[in-house]
Amino acid sequence: NCIFTLTDYCKNEKFDQELINILNKNYKSIYFWVQGFEDYEYLKSLNKIENIKCIFGLEDYRELLIKGNIDYIGTRLHAGIYAMRHGVRSIIIAIDNRARDMKESYNLPSIERNNISELTKIIDSSFETNIKIDIGTFFYIPYKTIDNNGLIKCIKPDKIEINGKKKVINTYKLY
Repeated sequence: NCIFTLTDYCKNEKFDQELINILNKNYKSIYFWVQGFEDYEYLKSLNKIENIKCIFGLEDYRELLIKGNIDYIGTRLHAGIYAMRHGVRSIIIAIDNRARDMKESYNLPSIERNNISELTKIIDSSFETNIKIDIGTFFYIPYKTIDNNGLIKCIKPDKIEINGKKKVINTYKLY
């Protein structure tokens, strides 16, 4: 199962159609979360969408994520982050510098849109979501369960070095 997104204000019909084709080949059930009305209109302009079920509203999106057994793939950065918060394997398709910068800074799982042909290889692989946060710069997260809603079950800090520099950073693995 997969839920995906597209972004109406940053369309690329060639790559977005290729995304839909790849999802159709790799998933039995495909859902499209409509974050904005124009996203839905854009989806309708593409081909091979007959078996795609549309999800409207954040609550319906959240409920689908909570059910589990689903991947998130899409161009909506915050939809991917929201899916990761719910323990969903996520692949964000980078369409602007926000996703690119977050991949570089935090190890956000993403792929460049113009490399969409590599998506099948990623879907078929098992990869670990391993977000890295420099807590000295941003905020402190204690070593414990964050909440009772199942958003992030537990975090485990590990000290590491980056590029041989002795900068202290914590790596958090989502369980």
